[in-house]
Amino acid sequence: MKLLLKFIIISKIFFIYCQNANITLKDQAYDRVTNHFSEFLLRNQVDMIVDYVTGELYNRTNPHTIGNNLITKITLMLTAEQYGVITAFGIVISTKLGLNGITNFIEVLKNVSSNNLDPLMYQIQNRIMETKAEGYTRQESINDGLYYILTFFSDKRFITIACRIKKHFNSHEWSSYYPAINQMFMFHLYNDKCVTSQGVT
Repeated sequence: MKLLLKFIIISKIFFIYCQNANITLKDQAYDRVTNHFSEFLLRNQVDMIVDYVTGELYNRTNPHTIGNNLITKITLMLTAEQYGVITAFGIVISTKLGLNGITNFIEVLKNVSSNNLDPLMYQIQNRIMETKAEGYTRQESINDGLYYILTFFSDKRFITIACRIKKHFNSHEWSSYYPAINQMFMFHLYNDKCVTSQGVT
């Protein structure tokens, strides 16, 4: 009973803190992205992604729908310089693997992301609905959801997702994608830890 009471008190303190420090959670989200995933996105773009995803989860939008719509939103927020990086990557891949190489790469990214993130989004949405039902404010519920999202994205999780992406390609295909992909995603952090479909690092 004392342990439960202690947990409730700590949780309440956390929620009060988060209510006044959403910016801190967003700082953590940005740091997590730029230290483990990509320096391609700007700070305001990461903030917009966080706001959109957590807001839609709070609004009970289907997580799979959120993921599909997010692709469009990211496309619309990219700068000319970012489009230039994507175009350069596309030219490299199409030169080596043809247009199918680009299509295949996009499909793999989409499927791996969906398979790994959809279950998480459902869990976070359920958590948000629970806190909402318990009387937390919108911001408190969203902060709680963001906290658990950040907890999910550990070093181990980034490695797992990176390896699942790489394993979809044979060694020839991967040598065409890597290291060019580093312009958008930090695969240099994980490449040596992962293998291709042929079991080659």
